[in-house]
Amino acid sequence: MPQVNDTVHIRFSMRGMSGPFWQTNATIASVNGTSLLLDGLDRQVPAVASEL
Repeated sequence: MPQVNDTVHIRFSMRGMSGPFWQTNATIASVNGTSLLLDGLDRQVPAVASEL
């Protein structure tokens, strides 16, 4: 299970296009069950642990 301050690598893609569209790293700011808050982008972004 991801922990606070873990770094995750994120790959965004666009439908109909091959390969990743954009890649970056983010830090997990908080964990509440399976809900996460990612930091290090333009703003904090909610995520679900199963997506990582």
